[in-house]
Amino acid sequence: GLGDSSYAQFCQAAKVFDTRLAELGARRVIDRVDADLDFRPVSEAWFPVALERVEAELAAASPGVAAHRDAEVVPLRFPAPVRHDRDHPFRATVLDNRPITTRDAVAEVRHLAIEIDPQAIDYAPGDSLGVWFRNAPALVGAVLGAVGLAADAPVAVGSDALPLAEALTARLELTRLHPTVAAAWARLSGAAELAGLAQDREALRTWCQSRQVIDLITQYPARLQAADFAGLLQPLAPRLYSIASASAETADEIHLTVSTLRYQCNGQDRLGGASGFLAERLAAGDNLDCYVLENPGFRLPADGDTPIILVGAGTGIAPFRAFLQQRAAVGDPGRNWLVFGNRHFQRDFLYQADWLRLRKAGVLHRFSPAFSRDTAQRVYVQDRLRAEGAELWRWLDEGARIYCCGATAMESAVREALVTIARDHGGLSADGALAFVETLRADARYLRDTY
Repeated sequence: GLGDSSYAQFCQAAKVFDTRLAELGARRVIDRVDADLDFRPVSEAWFPVALERVEAELAAASPGVAAHRDAEVVPLRFPAPVRHDRDHPFRATVLDNRPITTRDAVAEVRHLAIEIDPQAIDYAPGDSLGVWFRNAPALVGAVLGAVGLAADAPVAVGSDALPLAEALTARLELTRLHPTVAAAWARLSGAAELAGLAQDREALRTWCQSRQVIDLITQYPARLQAADFAGLLQPLAPRLYSIASASAETADEIHLTVSTLRYQCNGQDRLGGASGFLAERLAAGDNLDCYVLENPGFRLPADGDTPIILVGAGTGIAPFRAFLQQRAAVGDPGRNWLVFGNRHFQRDFLYQADWLRLRKAGVLHRFSPAFSRDTAQRVYVQDRLRAEGAELWRWLDEGARIYCCGATAMESAVREALVTIARDHGGLSADGALAFVETLRADARYLRDTY
């Protein structure tokens, strides 16, 4: 199982498969392993043992069974990597990095254009870009000061030996506080309050979500050696951003839509790791290590005649910019409906000029904005869907596919709105409306990309 133990349903898919196989009478040849963020050492140790044991099982089968079996274990042999991935990122060049919200917007959103070599890296609308980043020098300095350790203290990260400051900058997680780190720190610090919190997994997870490592180590001081401190922290993980461009239009560029994460904890300003790096420490001409993460479950219809309804809030609009660029570039005739939500028309109408251009070109057939803070009564994308429910039902009846991108809470509200529309405009019962939306999902007519 691959997962992140800071989430409530850690490795849940693996657990479900494991339980179901046992219920069906399967005989275990190797124990399930639930791998956390640093999964590679665990998986590299698990797979060879699993293959050996299955091979032994097949070899021990009776000759009659062995002679007629139509399956066998084939160990994978990977050639030297020819494509860029998480472990072999592409060194790209930043072409443009600019805000696309006003100075008084609640959240700063930036547009980045990144130059790539289309012969070395390719992508499709719906894919994401994994971005490697470096922690802020000021944050690294604050962490070193809080734990009383020298910047040049030698530590090991994996098989690499390097100074602690470099490890904290480029190899270890500082801006995401993982519950396992907080639980370990509770034991080291002897803080009773933190130890009590660590007894409740869900409460600890919630507490960690609004804090960084610096908040933990300053609120509950402890002293330890540099090697122990480095070994306590989680490895730095790249951040994923939906790609906001289509290679059919810009084959040698990838565009990103990045919201800069800023918040306060205990009266102190905090900045997101990757978003802060992209917003404040990366300018045109700088290099960026990145890779494409394919998302085959969030693709345009193969049939270009299929109508699509795109529902996005905030930076969830990014993949839909790519979708519409793609349809415009290849000439897909299917109708396109964009439902976009944000706070203010004047402050954060992301890519307004693009939508106007696509509307004028006849690519964007319907546009439904929802700016929640511009009126006394807040209106969100799900409200806009309900208000235009009769038209949406007509599109669905004509075979439209719906896409939703944004926060999980937003997607949940959109799903509820679809149930309401199916009941009110489709004439379905409450149970029938629920079943209809579930069928849309099962038939890949309601596709979601949430975070």
